[in-house]
Amino acid sequence: MTYLDCLEKHAKLQQRAANAELKLNSVRQAVAKHLAKKPMHYSGFCCGSLGRGDFGKTSDLDIFVFSKKDEDERTRLSDRELLSELISVNKELSFPEFSNDGMFLKILSFPEMKKSIGYPKDDEKNLFTSRMLMLLESKPLFNENLYNSQMNEIVNLYFRDDVDRHSFKPLFLLNDILRFWRTLCLNYEIVRNDTTKPFRKKNINLKFSRMLTVFATILPIISKHQCSKEDVLSLCKQPPLNQLAIGLDNLSDDKLLDDFGEFLDRYEFFLSQKENMSDEMDIETREKDKLNATAVKFTDFLYKCLSHCKIQQEYKKYLVL
Repeated sequence: MTYLDCLEKHAKLQQRAANAELKLNSVRQAVAKHLAKKPMHYSGFCCGSLGRGDFGKTSDLDIFVFSKKDEDERTRLSDRELLSELISVNKELSFPEFSNDGMFLKILSFPEMKKSIGYPKDDEKNLFTSRMLMLLESKPLFNENLYNSQMNEIVNLYFRDDVDRHSFKPLFLLNDILRFWRTLCLNYEIVRNDTTKPFRKKNINLKFSRMLTVFATILPIISKHQCSKEDVLSLCKQPPLNQLAIGLDNLSDDKLLDDFGEFLDRYEFFLSQKENMSDEMDIETREKDKLNATAVKFTDFLYKCLSHCKIQQEYKKYLVL
């Protein structure tokens, strides 16, 4: 049995994936109706539970929008009309209101994002986070052709030094993914110091879904002797659990199959508990303790995968240093 087979046999997670696909289709249909006459220099994608394929009854709609034009080439009215339609879609489909009063619902310039890589404003303007989420857990919502073109451009940037396929390793890409993980950890600490924010719930998300998103993408990259641009583009079309299974299949070691099955059970336990949490994480202490203990085992399995004897030593060293 392959690891992908094992994942496909997990009934509860597959049901979540099916629910996510149905919900994603309904969002796409609603967006298509609302944006039928809007200019198509925009592309939109969702991330979060819809992008990961683990949609639950309390999941919200996380939308990011890129324009192929710079801000000074667009009209503010056109941008606002587009965002207004997306807010209408959110209400029409009865999703929770956008977080932080819609603070993160904005239109970002794709050309600016490309030019900002490596500069401070890459972080300041949320361009880095948007780029990482697009790579790691996104699904297109509208203008899929432009979305695919932009995805291809981003991956090309990470492979621009690929002149020798026998020796090239996508360390630039790995560096950004690891930087994203550390940014998530830092953002949690910022929230932790604000008693008005639901920091406990964010901490649990960090230990499960956020960690999965990051390291499930890293494993298939480092578990191949040679990872190509085409490999990365293919991975970007897969949800994180599938990416993790692909990485494990690359290792050709079925000794981890039982552990993987338990890992999937632990992730489903997290998802089911998350559905019962309020913003303040109103959950019994007994379940909270169980979640924390489960998170330790969840992390242990990911570490076992990333430190597997078949992973090249250069990659192992890079993950640490």
